[in-house]
Amino acid sequence: MCPPSSSGFRSEGKEQLPNSAHQHHIPASSPLCTAAYNLAASNLPSEILNHSLRVFLYAKLFHENPSAFANLPYPATVSNPAVNLSHVFVASILHDLGASEIINGSQRFEVCGADAAVSLMEKFPDESTHAERHDVWTSISAHTSPGIAERYSTMSRLVRLAVVTDFGRGDLVSKEKKEEVERDLPRGEIEKILGDAVVEQALKKEGDSAQALKAPKVSWSWSLVRSHREDMEAGVTPPGGVNRAF
Repeated sequence: MCPPSSSGFRSEGKEQLPNSAHQHHIPASSPLCTAAYNLAASNLPSEILNHSLRVFLYAKLFHENPSAFANLPYPATVSNPAVNLSHVFVASILHDLGASEIINGSQRFEVCGADAAVSLMEKFPDESTHAERHDVWTSISAHTSPGIAERYSTMSRLVRLAVVTDFGRGDLVSKEKKEEVERDLPRGEIEKILGDAVVEQALKKEGDSAQALKAPKVSWSWSLVRSHREDMEAGVTPPGGVNRAF
Protein backbone atom coordinates (compact mmCIF):
# COMPACT_ATOMS: atom_id res chain seq x y z
CA MET A 1 0.00 0.00 0.00
CA CYS A 2 1.09 3.58 -0.62
CA PRO A 3 0.65 5.45 2.67
CA PRO A 4 -0.60 9.05 2.77
CA SER A 5 2.06 11.74 2.76
CA SER A 6 2.83 13.12 6.21
CA SER A 7 1.95 16.60 4.97
CA GLY A 8 -0.74 18.09 2.80
CA PHE A 9 -3.34 15.39 3.40
CA ARG A 10 -6.95 16.48 3.30
CA SER A 11 -9.44 13.90 4.44
CA GLU A 12 -12.20 12.67 2.18
CA GLY A 13 -14.52 13.46 5.08
CA LYS A 14 -14.10 17.19 4.59
CA GLU A 15 -17.21 18.82 3.14
CA GLN A 16 -16.52 20.03 -0.39
CA LEU A 17 -19.39 21.45 -2.39
CA PRO A 18 -18.95 20.71 -6.11
CA ASN A 19 -18.93 23.78 -8.32
CA SER A 20 -21.73 24.22 -10.81
CA ALA A 21 -19.69 22.74 -13.67
CA HIS A 22 -19.08 19.56 -11.70
CA GLN A 23 -22.24 18.87 -9.70
CA HIS A 24 -24.29 17.34 -12.50
CA HIS A 25 -21.49 14.93 -13.45
CA ILE A 26 -21.39 13.17 -10.07
CA PRO A 27 -23.66 10.10 -9.95
CA ALA A 28 -26.57 10.86 -7.66
CA SER A 29 -27.45 8.91 -4.52
CA SER A 30 -23.92 7.56 -4.06
CA PRO A 31 -22.08 8.65 -0.90
CA LEU A 32 -19.02 6.86 -2.32
CA CYS A 33 -19.00 9.01 -5.46
CA THR A 34 -19.45 12.18 -3.41
CA ALA A 35 -16.54 11.17 -1.17
CA ALA A 36 -14.39 10.33 -4.21
CA TYR A 37 -15.12 13.72 -5.72
CA ASN A 38 -14.33 15.44 -2.41
CA LEU A 39 -11.02 13.62 -2.16
CA ALA A 40 -10.03 14.58 -5.69
CA ALA A 41 -11.31 18.17 -5.53
CA SER A 42 -9.54 18.80 -2.22
CA ASN A 43 -6.14 17.60 -3.41
CA LEU A 44 -5.78 17.94 -7.18
CA PRO A 45 -5.12 21.05 -9.28
CA SER A 46 -8.18 22.18 -11.20
CA GLU A 47 -6.59 21.07 -14.49
CA ILE A 48 -6.18 17.47 -13.28
CA LEU A 49 -9.63 17.50 -11.66
CA ASN A 50 -11.24 18.68 -14.90
CA HIS A 51 -9.28 16.07 -16.85
CA SER A 52 -10.52 13.36 -14.47
CA LEU A 53 -14.11 14.48 -14.94
CA ARG A 54 -13.68 14.52 -18.71
CA VAL A 55 -12.33 10.97 -18.48
CA PHE A 56 -15.52 9.96 -16.68
CA LEU A 57 -17.71 11.62 -19.31
CA TYR A 58 -15.91 9.79 -22.12
CA ALA A 59 -15.94 6.50 -20.20
CA LYS A 60 -19.67 6.94 -19.58
CA LEU A 61 -20.22 7.66 -23.27
CA PHE A 62 -18.33 4.50 -24.24
CA HIS A 63 -20.26 2.51 -21.63
CA GLU A 64 -23.55 3.67 -23.12
CA ASN A 65 -22.35 3.15 -26.72
CA PRO A 66 -20.24 -0.04 -26.84
CA SER A 67 -20.31 0.09 -30.64
CA ALA A 68 -17.51 2.65 -30.32
CA PHE A 69 -15.23 -0.33 -29.67
CA ALA A 70 -16.29 -2.23 -32.78
CA ASN A 71 -13.20 -1.45 -34.86
CA LEU A 72 -10.59 -1.59 -32.12
CA PRO A 73 -7.77 -4.15 -32.52
CA TYR A 74 -8.51 -5.81 -29.18
CA PRO A 75 -10.42 -9.07 -28.59
CA ALA A 76 -13.63 -8.85 -26.62
CA THR A 77 -13.15 -8.44 -22.90
CA VAL A 78 -13.73 -11.62 -20.92
CA SER A 79 -13.47 -10.28 -17.35
CA ASN A 80 -16.26 -8.34 -15.61
CA PRO A 81 -18.32 -7.54 -18.72
CA ALA A 82 -20.87 -5.58 -16.67
CA VAL A 83 -19.78 -2.50 -14.75
CA ASN A 84 -21.37 -0.20 -12.19
CA LEU A 85 -21.29 3.39 -13.42
CA SER A 86 -20.58 4.63 -9.89
CA HIS A 87 -17.43 2.54 -9.86
CA VAL A 88 -16.44 3.92 -13.26
CA PHE A 89 -16.78 7.37 -11.72
CA VAL A 90 -14.53 6.43 -8.80
CA ALA A 91 -11.89 4.98 -11.12
CA SER A 92 -12.06 8.03 -13.38
CA ILE A 93 -12.05 10.78 -10.78
CA LEU A 94 -9.22 9.16 -8.81
CA HIS A 95 -7.10 7.75 -11.63
CA ASP A 96 -4.51 10.54 -11.28
CA LEU A 97 -4.81 11.07 -7.53
CA GLY A 98 -1.43 9.39 -7.16
CA ALA A 99 0.14 12.45 -8.80
CA SER A 100 -0.85 14.54 -5.75
CA GLU A 101 1.22 14.87 -2.62
CA ILE A 102 -1.35 13.27 -0.31
CA ILE A 103 -0.33 9.76 -1.30
CA ASN A 104 3.10 10.28 -2.78
CA GLY A 105 4.35 6.95 -1.52
CA SER A 106 7.27 4.83 -2.62
CA GLN A 107 5.56 3.14 -5.58
CA ARG A 108 4.56 4.45 -9.01
CA PHE A 109 1.82 7.05 -8.98
CA GLU A 110 -0.73 4.80 -10.67
CA VAL A 111 -0.42 2.20 -7.90
CA CYS A 112 -0.60 4.81 -5.15
CA GLY A 113 -3.79 6.19 -6.68
CA ALA A 114 -5.28 2.72 -7.01
CA ASP A 115 -4.50 1.92 -3.37
CA ALA A 116 -6.15 5.16 -2.25
CA ALA A 117 -9.27 4.43 -4.29
CA VAL A 118 -9.68 0.99 -2.73
CA SER A 119 -9.09 2.38 0.77
CA LEU A 120 -11.87 4.88 0.16
CA MET A 121 -14.24 2.25 -1.25
CA GLU A 122 -13.70 0.06 1.81
CA LYS A 123 -15.26 2.81 3.92
CA PHE A 124 -18.50 2.32 1.96
CA PRO A 125 -18.85 -1.48 2.07
CA ASP A 126 -22.47 -1.45 0.92
CA GLU A 127 -21.51 0.11 -2.40
CA SER A 128 -19.01 -2.45 -3.70
CA THR A 129 -17.78 -6.01 -3.45
CA HIS A 130 -14.17 -7.13 -3.14
CA ALA A 131 -14.16 -8.06 -6.83
CA GLU A 132 -15.49 -4.65 -7.82
CA ARG A 133 -12.85 -2.90 -5.72
CA HIS A 134 -10.21 -5.02 -7.41
CA ASP A 135 -11.56 -3.98 -10.79
CA VAL A 136 -11.28 -0.31 -9.82
CA TRP A 137 -7.74 -0.93 -8.53
CA THR A 138 -6.66 -2.53 -11.78
CA SER A 139 -8.35 0.11 -13.93
CA ILE A 140 -6.39 2.86 -12.17
CA SER A 141 -3.08 1.05 -11.81
CA ALA A 142 -3.01 -0.01 -15.47
CA HIS A 143 -4.35 3.14 -17.09
CA THR A 144 -0.91 4.09 -18.51
CA SER A 145 -0.27 0.56 -19.84
CA PRO A 146 -1.34 0.40 -23.50
CA GLY A 147 -2.45 -2.97 -24.79
CA ILE A 148 -3.04 -4.28 -21.26
CA ALA A 149 -5.64 -1.93 -19.83
CA GLU A 150 -7.72 -2.27 -23.00
CA ARG A 151 -8.05 -6.02 -22.46
CA TYR A 152 -8.08 -6.70 -18.74
CA SER A 153 -11.71 -5.82 -18.06
CA THR A 154 -14.56 -3.70 -19.32
CA MET A 155 -13.84 -1.01 -16.75
CA SER A 156 -10.12 -0.85 -17.42
CA ARG A 157 -10.88 -0.55 -21.12
CA LEU A 158 -13.35 2.26 -20.50
CA VAL A 159 -10.91 4.22 -18.36
CA ARG A 160 -7.90 3.66 -20.61
CA LEU A 161 -9.70 4.67 -23.79
CA ALA A 162 -11.25 7.67 -22.06
CA VAL A 163 -7.79 8.82 -20.94
CA VAL A 164 -6.24 8.55 -24.40
CA THR A 165 -9.30 10.21 -25.92
CA ASP A 166 -8.80 13.20 -23.67
CA PHE A 167 -5.13 13.30 -24.66
CA GLY A 168 -5.69 13.38 -28.37
CA ARG A 169 -7.09 10.13 -29.76
CA GLY A 170 -9.73 11.27 -32.20
CA ASP A 171 -11.42 8.18 -33.60
CA LEU A 172 -13.80 7.38 -30.72
CA VAL A 173 -15.41 10.77 -30.03
CA SER A 174 -16.37 13.46 -32.53
CA LYS A 175 -14.55 16.79 -32.58
CA GLU A 176 -17.85 18.49 -31.77
CA LYS A 177 -18.38 16.31 -28.68
CA LYS A 178 -14.87 17.01 -27.40
CA GLU A 179 -15.36 20.75 -27.89
CA GLU A 180 -18.63 20.53 -25.95
CA VAL A 181 -16.99 18.67 -23.08
CA GLU A 182 -14.05 21.07 -22.95
CA ARG A 183 -16.30 24.11 -22.86
CA ASP A 184 -17.82 22.70 -19.69
CA LEU A 185 -14.50 21.42 -18.29
CA PRO A 186 -11.61 23.50 -19.70
CA ARG A 187 -8.28 21.78 -20.36
CA GLY A 188 -5.92 24.46 -19.12
CA GLU A 189 -2.32 23.21 -19.24
CA ILE A 190 -3.16 19.66 -18.21
CA GLU A 191 -0.33 18.01 -20.17
CA LYS A 192 2.32 20.24 -18.59
CA ILE A 193 0.90 20.14 -15.07
CA LEU A 194 0.39 16.37 -14.93
CA GLY A 195 3.72 15.58 -16.58
CA ASP A 196 5.60 17.93 -14.26
CA ALA A 197 3.87 16.45 -11.19
CA VAL A 198 4.85 12.89 -12.08
CA VAL A 199 8.46 13.87 -12.77
CA GLU A 200 8.74 15.93 -9.59
CA GLN A 201 7.55 13.02 -7.47
CA ALA A 202 10.24 10.74 -8.85
CA LEU A 203 13.04 13.28 -8.59
CA LYS A 204 12.18 14.00 -4.95
CA LYS A 205 12.98 10.41 -4.01
CA GLU A 206 16.46 10.08 -2.57
CA GLY A 207 18.73 7.49 -4.16
CA ASP A 208 18.66 5.58 -7.41
CA SER A 209 16.77 2.61 -5.95
CA ALA A 210 13.98 4.82 -4.58
CA GLN A 211 13.66 6.65 -7.87
CA ALA A 212 13.63 3.34 -9.74
CA LEU A 213 10.75 2.14 -7.56
CA LYS A 214 8.78 5.34 -8.11
CA ALA A 215 9.47 5.41 -11.85
CA PRO A 216 10.44 1.84 -12.89
CA LYS A 217 12.18 1.34 -16.19
CA VAL A 218 9.97 1.51 -19.31
CA SER A 219 7.00 2.81 -17.30
CA TRP A 220 5.33 6.04 -18.40
CA SER A 221 6.83 7.79 -15.36
CA TRP A 222 10.30 6.58 -16.34
CA SER A 223 9.86 7.90 -19.88
CA LEU A 224 8.84 11.29 -18.51
CA VAL A 225 11.82 11.41 -16.14
CA ARG A 226 14.25 10.37 -18.87
CA SER A 227 12.94 13.02 -21.25
CA HIS A 228 13.14 15.68 -18.52
CA ARG A 229 16.75 14.79 -17.75
CA GLU A 230 17.74 14.79 -21.41
CA ASP A 231 16.28 18.26 -21.88
CA MET A 232 17.94 19.54 -18.72
CA GLU A 233 21.32 18.21 -19.88
CA ALA A 234 20.85 19.75 -23.31
CA GLY A 235 19.63 23.03 -21.86
CA VAL A 236 16.45 23.03 -23.93
CA THR A 237 12.80 23.64 -23.09
CA PRO A 238 10.21 21.54 -24.94
CA PRO A 239 7.40 23.37 -26.77
CA GLY A 240 4.95 24.82 -24.28
CA GLY A 241 6.99 23.32 -21.48
CA VAL A 242 5.22 19.99 -22.04
CA ASN A 243 7.40 16.94 -21.44
CA ARG A 244 8.30 15.41 -24.82
CA ALA A 245 7.38 11.93 -23.56
CA PHE A 246 3.86 12.95 -22.62
